[in-house]
Amino acid sequence: MRKPRSDSKLLSLPEATQQAIYRLETAEALTLDDIQARLAMPEDEGGFGLGHVSVGTVSNFLRHRRTIAFDERLRSAALTANAVDEAVSESDSKAIDGAILNGLREWILDSILKRDIDAKDAKALVGLVLKGRDQSLDERKLALLEKKEAALLEVKSAVREKGGLTAETLEEIEQRIGLL
Repeated sequence: MRKPRSDSKLLSLPEATQQAIYRLETAEALTLDDIQARLAMPEDEGGFGLGHVSVGTVSNFLRHRRTIAFDERLRSAALTANAVDEAVSESDSKAIDGAILNGLREWILDSILKRDIDAKDAKALVGLVLKGRDQSLDERKLALLEKKEAALLEVKSAVREKGGLTAETLEEIEQRIGLL
């Protein structure tokens, strides 16, 4: 007959209870001894009513829950990185330097894993970067179009002043059209 695992007592609890125990370490920053005492404390006194649970069992349980939490953050970071890649590939990525994009991706992954930023905020940040880049592209396009329009108006006025199309005017138009 196999000896039961010492942490099976905690791992067999409902998920909500397991999360509540894990929050004792993460949110309330209790020590292993404090968590052990809270687990043994009756439910009506704010505990879990589990009786005696060894510190080793509590430690193994918390390590297991930390692994689960880390895996979830890693999955979230991977999903966000994929969303960033999709957003960049859908837009004109030539306008943003590849090194900047790689740096942004790395920063986002590191920040999510360190819990400095959550996935939604990271995705929103990338969206803002891409919108800002698109806006600057539109501004450059508009400036170029305005320059072309000014050149065209200048050529039209030159044609009107000279009374028609001469060889010089045609040559000037060809030079101006070179801007287009």
